[in-house]
Amino acid sequence: MIARAALLTLTSSLLLLGGAGAASAHRPVPPPRGDVDLRLLCDGASCDEVFHGGQRYVVGEHGQRYVIALTNRSGRWVEAVVTVDGRNIVDGQRSSSRSRGYLIAPYDSVQVEGWRTSLSEVAAFRFTSVGDSYAGRVGDARLAGTVRVEVFPERAAAVILPPHRPYGRLDEDSPGYGPRGEAGAEKSAPSSANRDEARRRRYDGGQNLGTQFGESRWQPVQERDFVRANPRRPSQTTTLRYDDRRGLMARGVLSRPRWIEDDDRWVDPPPPRGW
Repeated sequence: MIARAALLTLTSSLLLLGGAGAASAHRPVPPPRGDVDLRLLCDGASCDEVFHGGQRYVVGEHGQRYVIALTNRSGRWVEAVVTVDGRNIVDGQRSSSRSRGYLIAPYDSVQVEGWRTSLSEVAAFRFTSVGDSYAGRVGDARLAGTVRVEVFPERAAAVILPPHRPYGRLDEDSPGYGPRGEAGAEKSAPSSANRDEARRRRYDGGQNLGTQFGESRWQPVQERDFVRANPRRPSQTTTLRYDDRRGLMARGVLSRPRWIEDDDRWVDPPPPRGW
């Protein structure tokens, strides 16, 4: 698959070193597997994250903005095709083998701030209710609460460029960036009428949070040629799940806090022995 790609002007990857915050009270998150590390950043540091049942969970808060951080630890250019709540973050469509992604240079990083709406802007990622999420507003919230990355290495030999110059790609036959199809051909979010209709739908998936099509943010791109080593089969697939504390407690991912009468406060229970 020959494609054009886009250079992203982003911040330093040093933010990827942020601590896990309150997640340290739970089972430690295992080291990343594969060539590309996927993390969510909240307020400039790694979001609160826990590990349960072989799955990584991010503890989100309604209204909180987050950034998707990807680090390429390999010596090859890779394409990272990212979906949020089952929707590709570049064009808003459901994921397929021809979905577009961002290119990351060898040993470099990329931080993506939102849904791409044009070659110069994105709509910020924010935690919101499932009904108000981008996926919910287009009537397809089955995968709400998931962030997934599929990694496609480049077929050609890597060309090392200066650090902190991550890329994204655009298929030659693609109509362009921005939500399309069910999401509408405009660069803006779906209409308020569609949003209100989606909110009236009952969602029985037990998920409290989705990702909003937020405010516009400046994140320009340029194009670069890219050929996948395997056009259809990714070399790595990584999934993060997220929800608020109430939703994660309902799943048993987080323990329920207990009331301390002497101090008149709620406290998190200590981690089980051996954690």
